[in-house]
Amino acid sequence: MRVQRYEDAATFLSRAQDVLRAEPVTTTVIGTVAGRAAAHPSPVASGTPQWWATLEDGPHVVGLAMRAAPWSPFPVHVGPMPEPAAAALADALLAEQPTVTEVNGAREAALAIAARLASASASSIETAMHLRLHELADLEVPADPPGRWRLATVADGDVVLDWYERFHAEADEQAGRPPDPNPPHFAPGELEARIDDGLMSLWVLDDLPVHLTAWNSPAHGVVRVGPVFTPREHRGRGYAAAAVARVSAAALEAGHRAVLLTDQANPTSNALYERLGYRPVTDMVNLRIVAN
Repeated sequence: MRVQRYEDAATFLSRAQDVLRAEPVTTTVIGTVAGRAAAHPSPVASGTPQWWATLEDGPHVVGLAMRAAPWSPFPVHVGPMPEPAAAALADALLAEQPTVTEVNGAREAALAIAARLASASASSIETAMHLRLHELADLEVPADPPGRWRLATVADGDVVLDWYERFHAEADEQAGRPPDPNPPHFAPGELEARIDDGLMSLWVLDDLPVHLTAWNSPAHGVVRVGPVFTPREHRGRGYAAAAVARVSAAALEAGHRAVLLTDQANPTSNALYERLGYRPVTDMVNLRIVAN
């Protein structure tokens, strides 16, 4: 079993294309992140690791991984892979700098890798978040609430940035978790690029933004929706359902599959997506390796 690393996203995509095409739903995060990096290459901040990897058994690619998040402590994200591949990747990560303390992604692979890393440093594993990947089956379109849906513009940048930050903080609060000490954030220029690419939308009421739904560029025929955020004072009025339905319908009309990730600790959002026609595919997890 061999771990082949790539610092160039386009080169990685070329090598990984058979797996990404065969399993575009379960590899959606890796596919979209690598695709975005290839489409919008930008300098990486000093001290920030950025790489993608294929796990190879002879001539065959049997798993994918990446360390491409721009926020500390730079979690590793893994797709589904057989146990020997997970062991090989974990062994390679033991020499990684900065030290890997977070492993996210496909549940079984992430658990196997985190366990091997924790054992090597006499540490423990904490589950930061249980996630579930859903795919849209038959879309149930709800009635529109007052207002209208539109794409976000550069002029909306401050609102979008604020709501992205609040999305993560309030998700932790709703789930009864302590605040994430290292919440996700945009790389330099990423927010502007996503707005320019038409990947963020707002529901507005009398020109006042009341809701945000974003999504990712298609990767091997799959569009991943999210994040979805409504400020507290505007919740319960149907904005999220209407906006997610619009984005999902657009993906289907373009010939793509629509997927999204949910926090299993948030029954409200899970119930909403189920009503719209999303169905569970697989479980994912965010893990932390902590000193005893």
